Amino acid sequence: MSGLSSFKGFGSIKTNSRNDSVRMEEVVEMIKYVDKKWKPIRLLPLAPLQVRQIWINIYTGAENKEIQIPRYDISFDPANPDKPKKGVRCPFKALITADRKTSPARSGDFWLFNAIDRDKQEEGAPRKSPKPTKEEAKTGFKDINSETWTPVGVARFTMTMIMRMNELSEDNKRKNKKTGKKEQYDATDADYGFDVKVKYKKDAPGTDKYSIDKVDDGAVPLTKEERAYLVWELTEKLLDATGRMTEEQANEDVKRMKVVGADQLDDDDDDEDDEPKKGKSAKKKRSLDDDDEPKSKKKKGSGKKPFDDEDEDDEPKSKKKKKKSVDDDEDDIVPKKKKKKTKIDDDEDEEPKPKKKKAKVEEKSSKKNKSSKDEAPAKKKKKK
Repeated sequence: MSGLSSFKGFGSIKTNSRNDSVRMEEVVEMIKYVDKKWKPIRLLPLAPLQVRQIWINIYTGAENKEIQIPRYDISFDPANPDKPKKGVRCPFKALITADRKTSPARSGDFWLFNAIDRDKQEEGAPRKSPKPTKEEAKTGFKDINSETWTPVGVARFTMTMIMRMNELSEDNKRKNKKTGKKEQYDATDADYGFDVKVKYKKDAPGTDKYSIDKVDDGAVPLTKEERAYLVWELTEKLLDATGRMTEEQANEDVKRMKVVGADQLDDDDDDEDDEPKKGKSAKKKRSLDDDDEPKSKKKKGSGKKPFDDEDEDDEPKSKKKKKKSVDDDEDDIVPKKKKKKTKIDDDEDEEPKPKKKKAKVEEKSSKKNKSSKDEAPAKKKKKK
């Protein structure tokens, strides 16, 4: 098992989702659990493959019979289960709604382990078993198409099984030969791990389908021969080989499905479309609220906004006539009486007042001069 990634133990596995089955017998040799019988296995210290599935409720056939079909979550990254793959959207995952009871789909995780099938190991290799192929000898991985014998198979573990294995591993405390101290070891440890037995109960409810326990209380170290067994390559290649789709293929697949509760999904989409509208109305409401504040301030000074079209339409005709007779200067638009209400306006008007008086005197004098000059021509015109 040299060159293969080591397993950090069951404590490193996060069991935060449900799990369901997937068929992979054509790609790897699965360890089969017989109903209501114990199956002894020895898990190897190799990293398992975590798989995330989406189970979708669909109608099938002319009678529209309701069934569940599994699909891989194409955005799931086994190397980093907590974060989806960048730039990948899973249309199967998009079918899942918040309400588990009415959701057309649900997700679930399971793990695949390399494990020695003790029953197969006890039977032994056939007499005419061929030697490993060049590729198998080079990589250490078993080829499904070769006739090379190995007692190692792939064990499928659900979340409940993982949790139980974690408990058994926590209780596995052995005396280290080198240090002489008692330490805790994982069930998969090559030197201090142990055999487990698995019982499958077909008719039991979901979490009770599998039972796991230690075969005995003693550690079962792997022998040199066992460490040299061919194992199975549990990587994402296995998912691609067993039907994981691309995003484009998944979109086409969903279009062909008669998804149960599709109407509910359409309603949800409509609600999502309504959200921006609500946002706009809320934004409009906020803008009106924002306008209320300046209006209250302008009541002290200028009253309504002079350039607000809606306010202009609401004003009496008499006011509109006044506006027409007034020049375009903004200061002239504001009534003088209302300006006097604010101290600021009074202070601003106090200083320029004398200047305006001087200007008026100058204007009067200039008008008198003009009138005196124009008197003579005016009289002449009358004589004519």
